[in-house]
Amino acid sequence: MNIAESLILRVNKESTGVAVFIDHENKLKIHVAVLIKCGANLKVIRQSSYDCLEDAKEAIQPGNPIVVSVDGYGIIHKQLEPGDNNGNISAILPNVKTTDLYIQRIEQENNGKTFLSIARKDKINELISLFNDAGLYLYKIILGPFNIMNLFPLMQDEKEIVIPGYSFRVNDDLTISFKREDNSLINNTFFGDDMVSSEYIIPVANGISYFSSTMNIHDNITSISTQKKEFLSRKCFKVYSVLILLAVFILLAANVLLYSRYRSENLKLNNTISFNKELVQRADSIKKEIKEKQALSEIYNDKESRMFSYYADRIASAIPSYVTLTRISVNPSIKSYQSQGSISFKKDFITLTGLITGTGDLDLMIKRISSFDWVENVAIENYIDTENNPAIFEIEIKTR
Repeated sequence: MNIAESLILRVNKESTGVAVFIDHENKLKIHVAVLIKCGANLKVIRQSSYDCLEDAKEAIQPGNPIVVSVDGYGIIHKQLEPGDNNGNISAILPNVKTTDLYIQRIEQENNGKTFLSIARKDKINELISLFNDAGLYLYKIILGPFNIMNLFPLMQDEKEIVIPGYSFRVNDDLTISFKREDNSLINNTFFGDDMVSSEYIIPVANGISYFSSTMNIHDNITSISTQKKEFLSRKCFKVYSVLILLAVFILLAANVLLYSRYRSENLKLNNTISFNKELVQRADSIKKEIKEKQALSEIYNDKESRMFSYYADRIASAIPSYVTLTRISVNPSIKSYQSQGSISFKKDFITLTGLITGTGDLDLMIKRISSFDWVENVAIENYIDTENNPAIFEIEIKTR
């Protein structure tokens, strides 16, 4: 069994067994059995009989492997003696060329019994063409009822199987022998929970042979080998197509997940950039104010102006890079409540207002400013902490 056949055997869960009997008027009697594999068990889901292939076509599912056995008028069977590999075909059919015959040899795996079957090529080819014209391509064809030998391992106590025209028996040495019998008696046989009539035993055995066979079959029916390869190719194409589609679906799902993840990251980055952009703009605004004040200090070239510029420059050098200074007021104004509209100034004081990420950074900034020799005292006037935004602080510097 090659890799393709092994793969399809694992994937395919159904098989169709067909038994065709040809009478002396060349009319067909067709028995069909459909089997399905349920875990380790096989179940017979359909049994039906027909008088022509056109009617039987509705029961034979083209997607299933079809195993056909052919028997009846013009088909000869012989049990070979040990050591006789081919039998004396000339004695069986005198004046007939072997090139006009299909010759099938069936050997049991567990013993030396060999069964020889012979049929004319034109008769079998005609039957194969009937199946093909009906859109049915065969997985295997067997001359005679010998697939019945696959049933004995499934029957615990049965030593004999009797079907119309034949009887098969397990001998004491575990070999299987058969003989023709002129009987039309219909018996019922149980296979697991399924009751099978004797006329359907052969198609059931044919269906079972797809999943498991205890026989070695040698024949020269090359057209069936080609059809078997075509069946396996079609099944492999379907299986591989499903696997490819599944792989494509997995890739698409992975792409969607990656897109969702990176889109979320992109949104976070955009929000961070937007927030930082505002901070940069505010920092630029503060730098602009500082430059304007520096320009004013140059215009008012006096000592106090120079000191203000000096204070602002020294304070800016003490501000950590992760602290945003929003306002600096030198000698801040004080509104008088006794006289409305009267404004006074708090001399020798500087107030700083800004945004900060934590109290640790504020302590660092206060420590740096306190280290200046012109600073007498630094006090925290206000501190507002928010959950998601930087804290707002206000400190007051007393100069010497």
